[in-house]
Amino acid sequence: NNNYDLIIAADGSNSSTKKKLKTFSYKFDYDQICITLKVLLRGVKSNEAFEILSPDGPLAVLPLGEDLFQIICSQSKDKANNSIKLPSALFLDYLSTMLPNGVIPDCIVNERKSFPIKFLLNYSFHSGKYIYLGETSHTLHPVGGQGLNLCWRDVDTLTNLISYPFLKKHIYLLPMLYSLSRLVDVLSISFLTDFLVRYSRSNSNIFFIPRSIIFFILKKSNITRKLVLNIMTNGICF
Repeated sequence: NNNYDLIIAADGSNSSTKKKLKTFSYKFDYDQICITLKVLLRGVKSNEAFEILSPDGPLAVLPLGEDLFQIICSQSKDKANNSIKLPSALFLDYLSTMLPNGVIPDCIVNERKSFPIKFLLNYSFHSGKYIYLGETSHTLHPVGGQGLNLCWRDVDTLTNLISYPFLKKHIYLLPMLYSLSRLVDVLSISFLTDFLVRYSRSNSNIFFIPRSIIFFILKKSNITRKLVLNIMTNGICF
């Protein structure tokens, strides 16, 4: 590795590269487990994706073509351990109670899989000539697909920086410039994503009125919806 001027580390949240370089992260485990499976659904457009925020946790419905959809469901650890063992018919009954009226789950296509959910944020996005990319530097709750969106923007930022003629000649500056370029976006989206998870799951009456107002504004205002979707897609970049 010493023969290279720049090394990209994209070996995931359990990165062996970070361990070797002793790069530390702030991290914790959510009290949730993510269950994912493929389901045939009726009553929904084949190109329509949506997410439901519930006290159990977010449930995402992602189109895979025709009537096939990927379900990504977050539940408490105790409930998820029971849900993963349910017979298919009973699990479909559970999905029916979560999905909007008129959307009917017909059958489960593949085996249900479960994954622990954790939060991870590096104290640094680079170390010397190493750049930490994607989940090597940040891992988020799957709500809203923000973890994946951050990863895509990491790649886009690095690609743009590498294309500058000046940095091609002074590549030793690239790791630091990459870290500075990604700092605001990663920190803000990490905070907002964690806040959304905690806020949407809270049963406290304190949050009922502001939550109702926020969702009313989102429902009635096209401008607000476009702004929120733009932030979720493109992040907060300067």
